[in-house]
Amino acid sequence: MRVPLRLYLRIVAVLAVVAAVLTIWGVIRGDLRFGGAPLTPAPTASSPATPSTGTAAVGARGCLGGENAEAAALVAQQQAPLTPTGAAEFAATLIRWYFIYPRTKPLTADGAKLWEPGIDKQLTTPQWPNASNGDSAYASFINGHYLIESATSDTVVVSIQYTSVYNTANGQMKTQYMTSESTLQVVEGRWRLSSAREYRQAPEVIANGRPFVRGC
Repeated sequence: MRVPLRLYLRIVAVLAVVAAVLTIWGVIRGDLRFGGAPLTPAPTASSPATPSTGTAAVGARGCLGGENAEAAALVAQQQAPLTPTGAAEFAATLIRWYFIYPRTKPLTADGAKLWEPGIDKQLTTPQWPNASNGDSAYASFINGHYLIESATSDTVVVSIQYTSVYNTANGQMKTQYMTSESTLQVVEGRWRLSSAREYRQAPEVIANGRPFVRGC
């Protein structure tokens, strides 16, 4: 029996649709079976992402001992852990203590407790221009960085980048990036400064080091 042409064409079209549906279903099943991972929708305002419960890495504190730079050095020496990070924290406070101006007492008043004998010949009270005219100066560790150069159980060499801030009596402020490489040693269970020098440029410390946490 001959099938009318119109009916034949309808049967072919139906079979083609069925074949296509079966093919698509087979691809989907195969994808799910052989490792196709289900997609996770991006977080939206109505379904926020779950925050990570991991602990973030904590860097050296840039204001150890408190904001009073002149009084902070001895406090920081008591608080600084005997770790490379603790050495960086103590070095930062020493720089703040060293550069504060005006000050109520000379560096040598506390220096013998903070540095090793002989270093006082390297470190003298900074001579600020026009200091007698009401100017002031300090070292800021906001946006400061540190780079551990080497570390053993009792000696750490750390490069420090900070900002020198100079305020004139007429209200002008001058700022400059500064660096210092400090060598610190454990003496009687506390960090002490054994040497200091200028070594790296500020961009090197910023690029290769880590930022201080909560600098002041």
